[in-house]
Amino acid sequence: MKLIPIGEILEVSTRKGFAYLHVAARGNDEGFDFVRVLPGVFPQRPSDFEALVDTRELCYLQLPPGPLVRMKYAVRAGNIVRDHLKRPDFMRDAQFGPEGLRGWHIIDTRTLKRTFVRTLSADQKKLSAYGMPTFVGLLAIIETGLPTEEWDWGLRKKPE
Repeated sequence: MKLIPIGEILEVSTRKGFAYLHVAARGNDEGFDFVRVLPGVFPQRPSDFEALVDTRELCYLQLPPGPLVRMKYAVRAGNIVRDHLKRPDFMRDAQFGPEGLRGWHIIDTRTLKRTFVRTLSADQKKLSAYGMPTFVGLLAIIETGLPTEEWDWGLRKKPE
């Protein structure tokens, strides 16, 4: 499988306009990279991606960018490498039981070691979600435009 280069900017068409992903670092599994979801939805492609790439991302996702391009969910729009960008050290994953939310796993992205916490600290609330969203889930993340600390994670109701 041919890997998408680090720094590649991918354009995703949404109902509201164009959104952009930025391939930031290689993941643990071949083809699953750490990809930044850049803020904003635009009516047309920006003429200069430099400022967009330098803004804080909405979140990091771990996903395979190659199939996004091959299946035409995304198109390559440019490449800007930023040496200071790296994989996030930690991500979080909600843990549910029969009564609803039990707590969270904080996952070390290098070792995949999980640590359980009942409530998140302010810094842990800023961690991106661990796991790979579906394409529909990716579009929902883009279209809400909210950073991870503002997601409700569907926690207002118990899982069915």
